[in-house]
Amino acid sequence: MGTVRCRTLRSAGRCAANGRAPNGQALPRDAAGCQGASIMCKAIRAIVICAAIAALPAPASATKPCLPPPCETNGGQTDIAKCRALADWIATGTIVNVVHHQQGDPLFKDFAEFTFAIQALEKGAGMVDRDVRFQVGWCENTQPLPKDTSGTYRIYGVALPTDRSVPNQYLHFEPVEAQRR
Repeated sequence: MGTVRCRTLRSAGRCAANGRAPNGQALPRDAAGCQGASIMCKAIRAIVICAAIAALPAPASATKPCLPPPCETNGGQTDIAKCRALADWIATGTIVNVVHHQQGDPLFKDFAEFTFAIQALEKGAGMVDRDVRFQVGWCENTQPLPKDTSGTYRIYGVALPTDRSVPNQYLHFEPVEAQRR
């Protein structure tokens, strides 16, 4: 028995719908399991498969958003009084031993490491003449270093961790000349 084919586009639609040729003979199934006008059947099957794949939940590729900096107001300004209240210690000193880790597209941020050499404490105890190492981060220590780190700075810090593997954190830092209230 030879292969039965539909002769016209109109009869091809009927063939695909009922699986029989116009003369009533059953049409053979192709490799995809379609009968008759297999191009139409394959197209419909491809659309259904694509729609099913598109409906599957995609894994989340974005990271969780960071909380706003703790010393920042809703308008994006730094609230020094709020910083002072949140800080476990406030010190003045110099920024030394800066190692830049500039990241390009898509981050465009310098995740610099630096040491803060404490010269005097305004809040807290036992940290004078101590060096504290920091690294600018994405969600913690978000404030980037200025291009010029010379001069004296004031830093608002949180309690230093006892575990050396946990990074030190700061809330905010500013040049000492920037006395804002």
